[in-house]
Amino acid sequence: PPARLSALLVLLFSLPLASQQPQFYRAWDSQQAASRR
Repeated sequence: PPARLSALLVLLFSLPLASQQPQFYRAWDSQQAASRR
């Protein structure tokens, strides 16, 4: 199904982005932690 294909594409694109921009995810995680408090 095309839905599964699109999900796979999103996963493939998000993996290199995550490895290239760890500071973005760290900042987002710190924001989430601050909002949780």
